[in-house]
This record gives sequence, C-alpha cells and structure tokens, in this order.
Amino acid sequence: MRVVSISRRTDIPAFYSQWLINRIRAGYACSRNPFNPRQISTVILQPDKVACLVFWSKDPRPLLPHLDELTQRRFRMLFHITVTGLPESLEPHVPSSEEVCSAVQQLAQRLGPEKLIWRFDPIVLGRDFIVAQTLDRFDRLAAELAGAVQSVRISFLQRYAQVKARLRNISGIDDLDGRACHGKVPSLVAETAAGLAEIAARYGLKIFSCAERFDLAPWGIAPGRCLDPELFEKLFNLRLDPRKDPGQRPSCGCMRSVDLGMYGTCCHGCLYCYAATDRALGAAVHDPESPLLFGRLPQEKAQGELFA
Repeated sequence: MRVVSISRRTDIPAFYSQWLINRIRAGYACSRNPFNPRQISTVILQPDKVACLVFWSKDPRPLLPHLDELTQRRFRMLFHITVTGLPESLEPHVPSSEEVCSAVQQLAQRLGPEKLIWRFDPIVLGRDFIVAQTLDRFDRLAAELAGAVQSVRISFLQRYAQVKARLRNISGIDDLDGRACHGKVPSLVAETAAGLAEIAARYGLKIFSCAERFDLAPWGIAPGRCLDPELFEKLFNLRLDPRKDPGQRPSCGCMRSVDLGMYGTCCHGCLYCYAATDRALGAAVHDPESPLLFGRLPQEKAQGELFA
C-alpha cells in the first residue's frame, strides 16, 4: 500500500475535486513524471491499495460535498490545510482565512481534529512584515482553529529561483536566505520562533518545522515529517516504510508517497510558491473525465510504474 498525495504540486481539493472523485469512482488515476512528462504512471485508487489519501489545500471547501462518499468507500484520510492570513499581494486568489477556518472546523467535526494539520507556511518577515504582526496573525488564527486541529507546521520563506523573480517588485520582504550564514539563526527568525512556540503552547498545539533550513529546536520547534509513518501507525494502525523520500528536498523528512498533481496548474497565484511555474501549459487542458489531471493519455498504453 502507498500513501497518495493530493497534492504537493497543485491544489486539487480547491480546483479539481470533480476530477478526483471521478478517478476515485474509476479506481485509478494517471500521473506524469514532472521531470519526464513522457513517463506516465498508473496509480490504483482502491481502499485496500491506498494506505492514506493525504490532501494538501488552501481551500478544501469544494471537496466537502464528496467527503461522505470517500468515507463510505472506506478511504483513510489526512488533511494538511494552509492558512497564513497573508495579504492579497502575496496570495491573490486565496479565500479569506475566515472561510478556510470554517471549512477546517467542518472537517474536524466529520473526521476528527487528529486527522487535520494546520500549515502556517511560509512565514514572511521584513520591513512590511514585522515580527509582531506575524505573531498577531498566528495568535488570531490559532484561536479560530483551536479544537479543530492538534498540530501546526511552520517554515520561513525560501527564495527559490522562480520565487525570486516573482518577488522582485515586492518591497519590504527580508532575504532570510542571504542572512543565514554558518548555521547561525537570524535574530528575526529566533524572535518569531520563540513567539510562535509560546502561542502554540497556549492553545495546546504541537508545533513542528517543515523542511526548514534553520534549527528551531532551541525554541521548542522540532523538525516535523508531514508524511510521518509514526502518525499513520497511530491514526490507522498502519506500519509503513519509514525511509525518507529521496525525491523531496534534502531538508524534507517525509516518507515516500505518490503524487497525483501537476506543477503549474494551481490557480491561487501565490507569489512565494515553489510548486508554481511561470510557464504556460501550452495545449494541455483540464478534462474532468481524463485519467490525467491535465492533457490526455497518448494512444499507446501509459508507460511507467504501476503504483498499488
């Protein structure tokens, strides 16, 4: 059995829920290798073949009408929901935090808070994003989500190549990557980490970092595994291969999974997103009836590994 990520590469719950439920009903989906698009793998989507469906989203509301069907089909589910409260200049098409928090509360009522993880990610700091404002936002969101989630994942903005280009005209953001030297944690990061840990403790939230290059352990924030074999064993009594996924970033500790998404297909338009691309999709189109999220299968049978 394999963990299926839906998805690190795009927000399938927000924009492609109908496609997903169509694939669930069909019992399989196809996924392109992002580094070799000609390689297409078939992913079996049957409850006895899937360890867990792990959803990653900034807006799970479109998936809510399908939740009963997924439950009736006896799928195990885990949700990572990103709520940052960042301004529209950085998240132009993300719904309000109030709307998303309401959806998280609905999910918690139906699935249980232990199956929901809040992501306060990324943390943006600088002249126009001062530490006090960041902590105020975190406090406000923690108050709204208290009881609906049990843990939170955080990470500080990393300026990947495509992110640098998008942020070029956005002033008031500190280049934390440039200030990180010889393993020393910048004072802005230390002050923020200390405040976040204190607030999380006040609301009874366990706080972990996610693929973070700064060591936040001195402030009580240990490195987390968003796909954590210990959590799957605790929640679902599953014993899965704990080895790190070699396809993820070096600082990521997650176990292996198979992803149904495709880079460059998220419509939130977040300027800081490492998964977004600035390339057009060309002739590829989204068809809710296609086994592929975008485009159609070639005439010949899909080549590649069969994930089951």
